[in-house]
Amino acid sequence: MTEEKREAGIIRSDSIITTREQKIAAIQKFTLFSDTFARVVFEDAAACQYVLRILTGDRKLQLRWVKTQFVLSKLASHDAWLDVLAECTSGEIYAMEIQSWDDVDHPHRVRFYESMIDSHFLEKGRAYDALPDVTLIYVCREDFLKGGVPSWSVEKYRNMKEKSTRQKDAKKLSVGSDCAEYMKERRYEDGLHTRYVNAEIDDGSETARLMKYFLTADPEDRSHGALSERVRFLKCTEKGLDRMCEVSDLFWKSGYAAGREEGWKNGERKGERRGKQIGREQGIRLTKQALMFQAQGKTQQEIAKTLKIPLKEVLLMLE
Repeated sequence: MTEEKREAGIIRSDSIITTREQKIAAIQKFTLFSDTFARVVFEDAAACQYVLRILTGDRKLQLRWVKTQFVLSKLASHDAWLDVLAECTSGEIYAMEIQSWDDVDHPHRVRFYESMIDSHFLEKGRAYDALPDVTLIYVCREDFLKGGVPSWSVEKYRNMKEKSTRQKDAKKLSVGSDCAEYMKERRYEDGLHTRYVNAEIDDGSETARLMKYFLTADPEDRSHGALSERVRFLKCTEKGLDRMCEVSDLFWKSGYAAGREEGWKNGERKGERRGKQIGREQGIRLTKQALMFQAQGKTQQEIAKTLKIPLKEVLLMLE
């Protein structure tokens, strides 16, 4: 099959992932930038805790609970799907979003996610001081801000001085004052923290090594503690592969549901029975194709463009 046909979404029936062997072959190619695989990996609290300890720098962080693919939903707004939502024993909330798209507005996406998290945790009638501290860790492939480092935090600072005074402070800093301490004293604390992490910059740090592992999820790499153990379990043991195949089967069910809805529409024009059959077949076919493209490393946006379907349908298929 030519690459042109593959790009056009023309897939032979014998190339679609249907057997256990084909599913396992696809699973071996999954990375931690694959939504499906990350979802199952981080169901394991120990693996999730390992990653959060590295990305936050808090070696004593202890998680109370972890939820994956957590949906934050409001009737009058977009839904927010978080790859990981967790609470540590101190009560602080950690959210991790692993973003494989490179052409989205990352800062505004983060702003929306943080607002949805706050809305979720502040129940109606409660005072604002009931909001927990929240840290959102946004993991992406590229260093989109061109900072030249694998991770950076976003902080807020007070700016209460006149311009002339600020210029004097800047002059003092330039002749040797402790800039870090100067900024620390002026930091504005509201309990919301944002950290961006990327897999593009390799400075040899522990974070950079972890991001390289995200890109491969190599089951033979044992260097990442509980995370390596979880990946190896899911890719190399019968029980783990059973779990991954079980998740793959959910794709077919999602395709069936999407097909059923499409079938009702087709049924109005072509006859209810035939329309429903066409819809089911189309839904299942598109879901299988979406899974295969994901295993090949395509982003969800690329999958939607290739299959010529709305992005929201791709998200449903790969849920």
